[in-house]
Amino acid sequence: MRVMRFFAAALFMAAVVPSVTQAQSVPAAADVPRLLKLLDQLGRLPSSQMQAAVGQLSQSDKDGLIWVIRALDAQSASASSYQAPTYTPPSYSVPSPPSYYTPAPTPRQYQYQPSTVITANPYLGTPIPKYDSRVNEYSPTGANNPYTTNGGKIYGSDGTYLGKLNANPYDPESVANPYGKYGSPYSPTSIRNPYSTYGSPYSSKSATNPYTTTPPRVIYGDTTRYRR
Repeated sequence: MRVMRFFAAALFMAAVVPSVTQAQSVPAAADVPRLLKLLDQLGRLPSSQMQAAVGQLSQSDKDGLIWVIRALDAQSASASSYQAPTYTPPSYSVPSPPSYYTPAPTPRQYQYQPSTVITANPYLGTPIPKYDSRVNEYSPTGANNPYTTNGGKIYGSDGTYLGKLNANPYDPESVANPYGKYGSPYSPTSIRNPYSTYGSPYSSKSATNPYTTTPPRVIYGDTTRYRR
């Protein structure tokens, strides 16, 4: 599908370049899906019909399509130059204690509140039961709750804040908001952007890389809560 898209882009470029030399402005984020669909439709036309169809477009649409083509080319070049790391599952061996060994009493200590990871790596993490408060649709911190503005806070392995894990499409910090900086497929801080550091299947910090050992982590509540 991606090959066909770039093939259509090349055809479109050949038809448009004589009349448009450079995009004058970056299109609005909300307008990008329409431009992508228009580009796909133009790519399906014969070259003779494509030239005529391009001539009927407004100048702003021509400029927007040129910007989209260049953005797709840049993203494709970046993804193709990245090599996924080879992952080897860790192996652990616990030595048996000597017969005279007596465990010391466990001291009181601080620890992190419950957290989880968002990853496509089958060797990391443990599936969460659907009734767990972290995913339950009736829980104020549930990832499947479409009405809450709470939810676990997502952080990349480099400490970058990546929004809240809930299903509210109107929460400006939710990963479910397709127009927010943490849910948009075009935002560099979104785990839903397949070309971003945190959403690309080739990035070591991404939630969709099946080989990474450093995916984004979700933190719930006070991270320094005292435990006996």
